[in-house]
Amino acid sequence: LGDGTIIKVSGDFGTDYGFLSALEATAAGGGASFRGTAGSVQDRQTGLVLALGAAGEVRYQDWALSGEASSLRVGQDRLVVEVPADHEKTTLTILAPGSWKLAQAAQGVSLRQLPQGLVLTLPAGLAKVVLARG
Repeated sequence: LGDGTIIKVSGDFGTDYGFLSALEATAAGGGASFRGTAGSVQDRQTGLVLALGAAGEVRYQDWALSGEASSLRVGQDRLVVEVPADHEKTTLTILAPGSWKLAQAAQGVSLRQLPQGLVLTLPAGLAKVVLARG
């Protein structure tokens, strides 16, 4: 899909989309869209994972993640956001249906609701944040 930059694999496990481009590119296919150089979508009965291997954006259905290398794990009532442990201060934009809040306050973490989605800022060294529905 996406002029050869997206690979779609489906089976009993669910559906995966992998995106890889030597240069920054934009591609869409099968309901997934990507901008950047590396990203993936894992759609399972147990949940959904959007991931960026480098700066960019990944979108699938009602969900999107944009910013630096990171992942967004979508569960029933929670979102888990992870970034590499050695990252600098990072700001991510997340498109997520419904209302979300930090499950637990953490120093240097901020979450703002803007028209373009949730804007999550993580301080250097904090690799994982959980958001709760509500």
